[in-house]
Amino acid sequence: MQGRQTEQPSADAARGRAERDAERVSGVIAVAQTVDTETGEVLNEPEILAHFGELPAGIIPG
Repeated sequence: MQGRQTEQPSADAARGRAERDAERVSGVIAVAQTVDTETGEVLNEPEILAHFGELPAGIIPG
């Protein structure tokens, strides 16, 4: 499951999915980012919505 991305319909859904996935893997991050689906252009910086479990050092700023 390493590096797997899924698209969720809302921030709440992304947080919930991350929390459920954290029961099966060691660490999970839910990120919001807007991408133009026609061009692939990233329209904003990623926003971390939630994180669970053990993550490598430096993944979460702050």
